This record gives sequence, C-alpha cells and structure tokens, in this order.
Amino acid sequence: MEVQLPNIPDEIILRYILSQLPAKSLLRFRCICKRWCGWISDPQFKFWSERRRILVLPKVEKKFRHSVYIPCIDQEDGSVKRISFPWRKKKLPASGRGPLLFRLLGSCNGFLLASLGSSVFLWNPSTRATVEVFKYKNLALCYDDHVMSALCYDSSTDDYKVVIGLMEHVQIYDYVCDRLTPIKFYSLQKKCWAQVELGYVVPANRDCGPVLNGNQHWLALKWHGIHTVIYFDGNCDKFSEVPFPEQYQEYAKVGGGLGELDGCLALALCDKAGGIELWVMKDYGVKESWTSFFKCLDSPFRSVQLYPLCITKEGEVLMVKNLKEIVAYSLEKKLVRSIITKDGIGVASYVETLVSPAKTRRGRKQRELDGKI
Repeated sequence: MEVQLPNIPDEIILRYILSQLPAKSLLRFRCICKRWCGWISDPQFKFWSERRRILVLPKVEKKFRHSVYIPCIDQEDGSVKRISFPWRKKKLPASGRGPLLFRLLGSCNGFLLASLGSSVFLWNPSTRATVEVFKYKNLALCYDDHVMSALCYDSSTDDYKVVIGLMEHVQIYDYVCDRLTPIKFYSLQKKCWAQVELGYVVPANRDCGPVLNGNQHWLALKWHGIHTVIYFDGNCDKFSEVPFPEQYQEYAKVGGGLGELDGCLALALCDKAGGIELWVMKDYGVKESWTSFFKCLDSPFRSVQLYPLCITKEGEVLMVKNLKEIVAYSLEKKLVRSIITKDGIGVASYVETLVSPAKTRRGRKQRELDGKI
C-alpha cells in the first residue's frame, strides 16, 4: 500500500525545519532536491537564531600542520568542539625554503581572514570553503605577531576590505625601535590597494579584536599617550575613534584587551590595587553609556590580563586570561572554571553562515543573480 506523504508548506520547511539545523547537516541536505539546494544556497538564507562560535588557536603558527584540529567554543553554552583546517597537504601553497607560516588576520560576517605563507585567504569555517584573495609576500617574512590587520565590511557598496600594516625594525641614531609600515587596505570587489593614514600607536595583539557593525576594533594610544578605541570605517575608508570611559582616569592601567559581550563593546580596567573591573558600552559610540559590568578585587583575577569574549545562556562570562587560558566566570556563583589552556592563545569570533567566500568578490547585483546557484 502506497503511503501518501503530507504536503508541508515551503514556509514551514524553511522556517521551522531547515533554519534550525546545523550547518553541517544543511550542506548534506542540498543533495535532496533542486528546490532545497536553491533555498540553502541562497545568500538570503538565515538560521532561526544567530549562532556564534569562537575559534581558539595561536594568531601566528610558525609551522603550519594541516592535520591539526582546532578548538571551537559555542558561545551559547560554552561547550568545546573541534574543527579541522580546510587546507589539505596537496593543496597547500608553496612555502619556499622555510616552514609555512599560518596567521589569523581578521573576522567579519562569518568569514575569517587568514594567511598561509604569502597567500591570503577568506575562510568560512562553517562550510570549510576557502578562496585566495591576494598574495602579500611580506607576511611570509614577518615571524612575530606585530601585524595590524582586519577584515571589514562596507555596507554602502556591499564590499569587503582587508586592512594590513606590518611592524618593521628601524634604526634612529643609536636606537633600534619598531614602527608600523604605511597602512594599506585592499578592496575585494575592485581588486586594488589604497593607503590610509593611521595616526595612532597600536600595541601588538594575539587576537583579532571584537567586530561590531562590520568593523574590527583595536585598543590604541594617541601620540600624547592617551588610550582610545579605534576602528577602520569601511564606508569612508578611514580610522575613527570610539570614546574611552570617563572613569578610566581613576584606574592605573588597561587590564587586558577589548571584547564583545551581548553585542556591546567591553573593556577590562585594572585599578591601583590590582583589582579588575569589566566595563561595557551599552549604547555604541556614546561615552556616557560605559557601565560597570562586574568587579573582582580578589583572586583569581587580581593583577591579570583579561580579554572578554562572550556571555553564555547560563550566565557565565568567557574570557582569555593572560593569553594562556580561556576561563568561564559565573556571575551568580562567583566561581571560575578553566575551559582551554594553551600557551599564546589567539581567538577569532564568527557567526555561522552558509555564504560562499567566493561571492564576497562580486557586487550585490551579481550575487543576487548568483544566489540560486
């Protein structure tokens, strides 16, 4: 006897079934039929809820190994999974005489910007898809983490832009010091370079920095030694400032780096007694909206460097501690647990997406035409 399957409306399939599946399952389900393949491959396809992940690995890996699995933290519950690099041994770019240097350069809209040797790639960790966007030979020669880089989104032209500045050693009279080379940015759509004025001192960091409104943010110093937060505005191709909290003058120093908590810019400050206080900017760009999130005067956060990452649904704040450990701090129980221990931790946050990185190099109209492929 033939069984008659119920006729389920397309809206129900899309909204209540496909949009709630993990990315790995959706990639397999594209093979079920042409209609499903079109839905899932459409750039407008969205998950039921935003799924954020944190990739944990050294920002600079001096000897790349394609077989290594990378820890990946689910921001919703703090669970740790493992994903693999998308590059296979046979497809790795040539490394020349030395080891192949891997470097994380930025993150935006679900894509990671990474380099292998002198080749710079866009990588979608949700689908493992990659595309080489350009070559930058000086990256292969720079063996430390003194690189200022970012992946930014220009909403006015629907274009992605790569920002790169390298630290170089220069001798001034009898002194050797470091300075950034001229900052350049590359348009993926126009396939051309342009130079931009920085006007700030940016300390070396091991993480990619928080991304808000499609722009990556850095801690920086003005030339007279005052701290500030800067970002590269892809819409006008220049660096802009986000005001520092007014209360900063009461603290001895910045107690770590920038982060993002519930969509807000976050910053750790260290007082003169060694206590750490975490601040969040409730209203982006408004100086008066900086609010104290929590304060810890005693161990385990006394006189340490903290980099806030996210808040889980259980009310735990995930943070990088001293660039060697990722910890979860319970706001309710005031307890700390270790999640990952790794020397020289670098992190990059991303949102799950099924969009191919190859489509970032096309304009909006062209991508709309390609969307059903």
